[in-house]
Amino acid sequence: MQAITNGKIATLLASVSDEELKEYMLNFLEAVTHAKTTLPILTEAQADSLLDLTYQYYLGRPLDDNGRNQFLPWIRKAGFEGLLMVIGSMLGFHQPETNERVRDTLDNLAGELGYSQIQHDPYCDLAVRFFGEHGRAWIGQLSQTVPQIEEWKRQAKSWLDRNPAKALELLDQVITIPWPSSWDTWHDHGLALYRLEWYLEAISSYQRSIELNDESSWMWSCEDLKFCYDRSGTHQEGWYYFDGLSKRRPDWWIVWHERGFMAWKTRKLDEAVLSYSRAIELYRDPTWRWSSEDLKNCLFETGTP
Repeated sequence: MQAITNGKIATLLASVSDEELKEYMLNFLEAVTHAKTTLPILTEAQADSLLDLTYQYYLGRPLDDNGRNQFLPWIRKAGFEGLLMVIGSMLGFHQPETNERVRDTLDNLAGELGYSQIQHDPYCDLAVRFFGEHGRAWIGQLSQTVPQIEEWKRQAKSWLDRNPAKALELLDQVITIPWPSSWDTWHDHGLALYRLEWYLEAISSYQRSIELNDESSWMWSCEDLKFCYDRSGTHQEGWYYFDGLSKRRPDWWIVWHERGFMAWKTRKLDEAVLSYSRAIELYRDPTWRWSSEDLKNCLFETGTP
């Protein structure tokens, strides 16, 4: 999580009346700061560990499979903001009347500020759900930065081919602003790092892009992420990621294709065959031959006639 985002959230937490909640979250922020992490999202292991801690703190019991299945995707998708969503759910912040209040507030804000994405942005939902009028005012303040953000994004795109370092400099400014969330910004951030051959650093940006993106036809974040794992030699980590992603996005053919590649690279040939076969079932475009080519090679290696 970017430090500036932590600071903004800490400012909001100052308005929380629940002292235990405030203390817990501020301690978490401090721990993240001391770790000096720049990850926009948490790894699977970090998310699981943090969720277990939260369960024990608020519910007095260890994390179980039901809690893991329900809440882990929230943290994986939205990082620290996802953790706030989990705590909110545990504390009853997702009652029907609360949901209706938040929905109405976001609808009104979208109309007032002229940004329809407010209605569906998880960060805006959290701000209103947890902080009421304080959160509403904060979204209004952040909306004033949107024109500048869009200009930085436009300039960054123009620099990606010519000078990825310049593009990265601009995009680093964009991603420190918690709203509006944008999968294509994170993709471009990963792409700038990729073109600088900073493959390990690009991984988290591409992951963030994938988690925010609901467009199953978009394949390039997954493709670039695959090559980041490959060129950094972190195939096992790539297998863990795409294996988990196949459970969250089972209808995305490109996820199965990349899962197959990572299975192949980690010598899980049976899993590779299964994955490539599934990718072919889901995507029948004859111009895409790579799943079939890779499947043929896997079958040859397994000795399957």
